[in-house]
Amino acid sequence: MEIVTTDWSKHREALRDIRRRVFIEEQGVPEELEWDDDDLRATHFIVYDGKRPVACARLLNNGHFGRMAVLREHRQQHWGSRLLRAIEQHARSHLPVKQIKANVQTHAFGFYHRNGFTANPEFFMDAGIPHLPMHKAVGSPHQAATLTPKIDSERYQLNDLLSISSWLQIALQGGPVRVILLIEDLTHSLWSDTTLLNAISHYLRASRQRQVEIIVRAEHSSQSSHPLIKLQQRLSSRINVKVNSTIKHSQVLLESWGWLTLMDENKGFASMSDTARTRHYVERAKTLLQQATPLKEGRRLMI
Repeated sequence: MEIVTTDWSKHREALRDIRRRVFIEEQGVPEELEWDDDDLRATHFIVYDGKRPVACARLLNNGHFGRMAVLREHRQQHWGSRLLRAIEQHARSHLPVKQIKANVQTHAFGFYHRNGFTANPEFFMDAGIPHLPMHKAVGSPHQAATLTPKIDSERYQLNDLLSISSWLQIALQGGPVRVILLIEDLTHSLWSDTTLLNAISHYLRASRQRQVEIIVRAEHSSQSSHPLIKLQQRLSSRINVKVNSTIKHSQVLLESWGWLTLMDENKGFASMSDTARTRHYVERAKTLLQQATPLKEGRRLMI
């Protein structure tokens, strides 16, 4: 395999084919949002497997890169990391910039962090997908602790549903031993948020040893159709749901280092590295679990 540095005019069809398959067909990005005038100005990178183009990215003169895509069948072969190194080397040799930066899909945070990037915790939506800015000093192997599970001790105030669910998506990439959800109100938008549900599913599927415990305050009339309960039904051996009417507020506990507490529909406080407080919360949750009862079979949850 090799990485070719090129421009849009020379390899337009190959670049369009990779990005169409990954972004438009696989991720559902609207076609009108995928193509822009930056393609004409950017430096492009293409990975070739023999004569077949299998991955790509682009870099602008201001150090901002993006549109990084690897065809599904060629993932887990480290081509994303090699593309990042090629981008950084080109910026170091040809551009008057001190940093390379990108708006990164939150589910890819771990990949960029492992490659030396630091996050800016300002979450936003782009083409219906949660993103956040990340950057790296050219030539530097180091990254700051920001949003790093088990390391970042900052106490975050999260002021909208996007920030809450995106924060949790990143935290789950830290691979906690167990996740406990205390749910005071199952109708809260967070518990049916696609970003969170996908993050929980990915967290569980990454290791057979992982478990999610869910305690709801009361049974709900629409249990069978609720997205979180549907996920539990698909992964019933890995997700356990119980009822305890003494729950007073909603929390997500990332054993044994992190927590998130919901204050209302669009506000929460959270930490990715708070061992003492997390231990206290988990011990309290264990008591709630011991006192909880299973969902009654054949009945629907009623809040």
